[in-house]
Amino acid sequence: MTPDDPPLTRGLFLVDIDGTVALRRPGPDERAPHDWHRVGEDLPNQPVITVVQALAASGHRIT
Repeated sequence: MTPDDPPLTRGLFLVDIDGTVALRRPGPDERAPHDWHRVGEDLPNQPVITVVQALAASGHRIT
């Protein structure tokens, strides 16, 4: 598979954000799982972000 392959031969990846790409900041003030107004405090999950970026760079669709 190369970036020059037709779009239908490349994969589509659905990436969850909460708990996958971003993780709740641990500690005494950790936000509750459904405390959506505080999601900006979550920490990036760099290993997952690196994989998603590599997939996108290889021509896969990320949604």
